[in-house]
Amino acid sequence: TSQPSSEPSLEPSSSPTCASGGPAGSNPVQVAQNKKCPAGSPDRLFRTANNNPLTLQECNQLCFETADCEWFSFGEDDNELNNLAFLGVCIGCRGAQPDDDEPGFNVYAVDPCTIPATNSPTASPTSSPTTIPTASPTGSPSASPTSVPTASPSASPTSSPTSVPTASPTSSPSSVPTASPTSVPSASPTASPTGSPTAFPSAEPSSLPTNVPTASPTSSPTSVPTASPSASPTSTPSAAPTASPTASPTSSPTSVPTASPTSVPSASPTSGPSASPTASPTSSPTASPTASPTSQPSSEPSLEPSSSPTCASGGPAGSNPVQVAQNKKCPAGSPDRLFRTANNNPLTLQECNQLCFETADCEWFSFGEDDLDLNNPAFLGVCIGCRGAQPDDDEPGFNVYAVDPCTIPATNSPTASPTSSPTTIPTASPTGSPSASPTSVPTASPSASPTSSPTKSPTVSPSTSPT
Repeated sequence: TSQPSSEPSLEPSSSPTCASGGPAGSNPVQVAQNKKCPAGSPDRLFRTANNNPLTLQECNQLCFETADCEWFSFGEDDNELNNLAFLGVCIGCRGAQPDDDEPGFNVYAVDPCTIPATNSPTASPTSSPTTIPTASPTGSPSASPTSVPTASPSASPTSSPTSVPTASPTSSPSSVPTASPTSVPSASPTASPTGSPTAFPSAEPSSLPTNVPTASPTSSPTSVPTASPSASPTSTPSAAPTASPTASPTSSPTSVPTASPTSVPSASPTSGPSASPTASPTSSPTASPTASPTSQPSSEPSLEPSSSPTCASGGPAGSNPVQVAQNKKCPAGSPDRLFRTANNNPLTLQECNQLCFETADCEWFSFGEDDLDLNNPAFLGVCIGCRGAQPDDDEPGFNVYAVDPCTIPATNSPTASPTSSPTTIPTASPTGSPSASPTSVPTASPSASPTSSPTKSPTVSPSTSPT
């Protein structure tokens, strides 16, 4: 009101309405669908157990009562959830709005209007109430409020204000305050502090920091620094470093690296590479090279190759899919996801490879096999087929494989109708005793029962009337 009441109400409402007009805690705002904050992220504050569903209001209340909680993901769309055990699961988050894909989970901004009513009216109400009440008032007012409040309140006030304000605050405060300031300030602060301090300082800062900071520090530093960094690091780092460095790098690297290395290195490189590589390699190499190629290829290949070739690897059909990534899958809802098998119906790795091979356009498959990392034991043996770019969506316990095309079993019987156009190169091992004088015009149909002892000198002019 523009003019406060001179006599406050003796008994305030035990269920005050929220600024939004509804009962307390009933109006969390949905800001995204099919999203959550990532598992393992420092911004994930809590996750309730499976098969223990909360209501939307209970999830909102839990987030409100958790320090720093600004968002929560709530499992509520049972038609989309990967597992019905996720129904009613509540995940609290802080920091940036959660954007990790998770079907059936919706993201809400916490409704701060959850503080219960006071048990008794204010003894001495203010004579000059604020014209615009605070959207999110503090739970405990300041012990010593300022005598001259600011005209515009802070956009993001601290969750734990100091009981005694600074006597001489800085004239140029930092644009982004430290998320977790020290309880004891530095005895000898730096004379020239950084213009833009990091929003999330290192949990374990260096004991011997450099005197001169990096001119162009990386925008995305590693979360876990190298235990034994290089003594002589390169001055020109890779523009696109590998996401998963080699577990056992070579002790003698090449002095001149390959200009265009392969995106997926060979799982078993040759021990004796050729001295001179091919001048013009094929633009479409085979996915699985021949284990034992022929020493002399045919000059005229067959027009119609066998519809049931044997496996080049020599092993059982479909036994060699190549693992290319760990803890990844193709995203749910993506047009590149071709199929996903049901939970609690585990396949073997070979069965998953076979299923991908038999599905049109399937190039990759994600296989749930690391039961210690899986979000749900029901995912063990789940097979997800993909096409297009290599899958890179995070999913603990799922590993990505390039499909093994050698999945067609060998034929058990010879071809019923041999080719009408034999090869131009004769048999490498012909018969040991060829015919001395082969006929120039062979019979259309050979004798069903030829003589076992043919004449050595056939008649020059056979009888026109044989007996």
